Parts: sequence; C-alpha cells; structure tokens
Amino acid sequence: MANELLIVDRTFLSTNFLTSLRDFNNNRSVVGFIIEYAVMASIKSKGLFYCKGSKNGMQLKFFKKPNDINMNITNEWVLYRPENYNFKGIDGIIVRIDTQNKKGKRILYLYPLQITMANSHSDSHATFLKEYSTWIKEQSNFEVRLDFLWISPYRIDSQQYSATSTWPEHHEHYLHLEDVSAEIWVKYQNATEDAKEAEP
Repeated sequence: MANELLIVDRTFLSTNFLTSLRDFNNNRSVVGFIIEYAVMASIKSKGLFYCKGSKNGMQLKFFKKPNDINMNITNEWVLYRPENYNFKGIDGIIVRIDTQNKKGKRILYLYPLQITMANSHSDSHATFLKEYSTWIKEQSNFEVRLDFLWISPYRIDSQQYSATSTWPEHHEHYLHLEDVSAEIWVKYQNATEDAKEAEP
C-alpha cells in the first residue's frame, strides 16, 4: 500500500502522519518503516540536496531486479524503489544518465540508498558491491559515478574506496536525516522526546 501512496503523492507527502511515531517508539522496526517511506516521499517530491538540480523532485519508478533500470532515460534524476519490501541490501537507488563526456561515454550516476534509524545495521554497502555487476548494463559504455548513501539520525564521517576490478572508485556517504528533510527530522525528534517523557 505504501508504494501505491508514493505514486499518487498522498499521505506520505504530508508529515502530519509522523505524529504517530510516538505510538511506536518502542518498536524500532515500525519507526524505521515509517521514516523510510517519509524520506522516499520527500526525495520524490523535493529531491535530495546531494543530487544537483533535483530540487523539483524526481521521477519514481519501481523495479523487481537490477536489470529493470531503464538506461534510456537521460538527463533527469530517477528514484527507483523495489516493488518488494526488504529488497536485498538497499531501500532504493537514485539513477541519472547524462550526455556523453569528452571520451564519448555517457555518465551514469548510481546512488544506492539505505535508510535506517538504528545505531547499527548490517553492511548494506558490502552487500550492494557483491551484486554491483548486475546493476550495470554494457558497463564499458558508461563512465560510472557510484556513491552509496546512508540516511540516518547519526552524523558519521564518509569513507572513500579505491577502484577495483569489480567496482569503480566511490564514497560511502552518511547523510543526516535533518539534511535530507528538516521537517521529518523535527517530527522524529518530537516523537522521540514525547516517548521519553511518557516513560514511567
């Protein structure tokens, strides 16, 4: 249902529903589910500061497997959301294909996303890299610019990785929830503080 709501721009584009967070503060998996969809809706409607020129939002598409990514959509940011919840390794992936560079290759931006409210999480970055080759069609035709993006309530230093025979040079960035959406961050903070005050 939540994916359908993302399509029609209802409910999850309003942060009023986030007031329900206080009712689930002791269930972190539910909190994570609610924040995940709120963040996805925000990116769809308002873009992501990390993606230059996306302030008017992104096209939303769904995929079942990596080769569902449409490589014919050019010069615009596209947010891909897995049709099935708990897709292996990522919550979504942002893709953009720009016109050719000086070497005649098109530039392919790949920004896999993992959204988590937990202070620890399985290594989604490593999981994605294991499957990296399945995301690239005719890789030799592209200059790939890959960055793995975590979105969480914690500020953590980014990490840089050198290119290997399997994947390109890239960064693992940690984007703070407040920088992604100040409105969602305030609602999350308020719900957390209300839950703490309600504790016996």
